Amino acid sequence: MKKFGRLAALLSILLTVSLILSACGGETPTPAPTATSATGAAPTTASQPATGQGKTVTVEEQDFQFSPKDVTINVGDTVTFVNKGGTAHTATASDNSWDSSSMDVGASFSHTFSAAGKVTYYCKFHGTAAGKGMSGTITVVQGSSAAPAATPTTAVATTPTTAIAAATPTTAAAAAPTTASGNGGSTTVELQDYKFVPANITVNVGGSINFVNKGAVTHTATAGDGSWDSGNLDAGA
Repeated sequence: MKKFGRLAALLSILLTVSLILSACGGETPTPAPTATSATGAAPTTASQPATGQGKTVTVEEQDFQFSPKDVTINVGDTVTFVNKGGTAHTATASDNSWDSSSMDVGASFSHTFSAAGKVTYYCKFHGTAAGKGMSGTITVVQGSSAAPAATPTTAVATTPTTAIAAATPTTAAAAAPTTASGNGGSTTVELQDYKFVPANITVNVGGSINFVNKGAVTHTATAGDGSWDSGNLDAGA
């Protein structure tokens, strides 16, 4: 009986060990897949070209010049002419694409340039379309948002210069007007840009005055009361 009891105890122990091993030796659990977040490329923002409004450049009409005379602007910019002189002027394109007509003192005229190119402009009263006398140039270039510094708009800050006429010394002949003899005499007066030399003369009755255009543009010699008028005198006439 003791031997049978030992055998039963041994079988019981083996059964217990077998159950324990069965519980520990089950299937190895498959690790859950790790969720990976896709790293997408950061969205890019399309660069937009600058669409700034055109600028305005001011050109003064002085007696008898434009200040500044030559300007460079971008397509879409505007040039405003302001008459700062003491007489009427015009701002006229040499190709007649635009014209301010006669501008009284203090008047202004503006023109916006929509295409690239270069144009000569002038005053019909004191210059020529060929660029002589009171004239200048406007150069229009394609603007670029990448290089805003290329837009020259410093014309407004330009300090106006004094009139040329005040800085030009008169010749010695102006101080000594010719006095005609009893039989008449002739005095020559030069038409310069833009004054008469001499400006004031005295002649005897029977004397004559000969006006000679020494300037670069057309002038006239006209009496204030309209009693005589030379008509247009071209350069050299």
